[in-house]
Amino acid sequence: MVIFGISTSATPMRAYWKNWLDHIDFKAVEINLFKSTFPFSQQAILSKIKPMTRKFDISLHSRSNPLFEDNKRINKANQYTFLAEIEIAGILGLKELVFHLPKSDDVNFIRNQASEFLPKAIELAKSKEVKLLLENNSEGAFSKPENLLSIFEKFPEIKLALDVGHALRARKREEVNIFDFLNKLGNHAIYAHIHGDTIEGKHKSLTHSPLIED
Repeated sequence: MVIFGISTSATPMRAYWKNWLDHIDFKAVEINLFKSTFPFSQQAILSKIKPMTRKFDISLHSRSNPLFEDNKRINKANQYTFLAEIEIAGILGLKELVFHLPKSDDVNFIRNQASEFLPKAIELAKSKEVKLLLENNSEGAFSKPENLLSIFEKFPEIKLALDVGHALRARKREEVNIFDFLNKLGNHAIYAHIHGDTIEGKHKSLTHSPLIED
């Protein structure tokens, strides 16, 4: 069954997503923690967030964007934040957490970081019954299907959050073949962001995206 929803990053005053939650027609909502206010307090989550989200199918988009960094302290902080987000998803009974890898061409650094950290995240996610979803980037190594596929093959528990706008932008910036992308990764996709994009990275509706060709 396909469920259509809306992201808090796609709405007016996205930081104040709680104000419009009762005024939308969608039953599925992705809370983008990178762009929206959200309390990292278990008491506030239980007393304020859980009651207002109970009637929706909620997913989270990680605040750790990207998950890995060169700076060791920032890198460690991002990783602890990501683990905390898995805990939050478990507290709220949410099923999906979307995350990004860096928009870098340093494949070896990213793969090494992933090999060291992702097993811990996967183990915690399993215990909380949360699916980890890797979103394709719009540029860099992990906009390309072969590099994304290497993650899914090494960590089959992780699935693809297919971002259509990012794929369109990667077609222009990285010369990614859309048909090759879908052929290689389509079986891993269980979640999608459907929007257009510009070459500068501004999200647009599909009907107003200059990257869509006839």
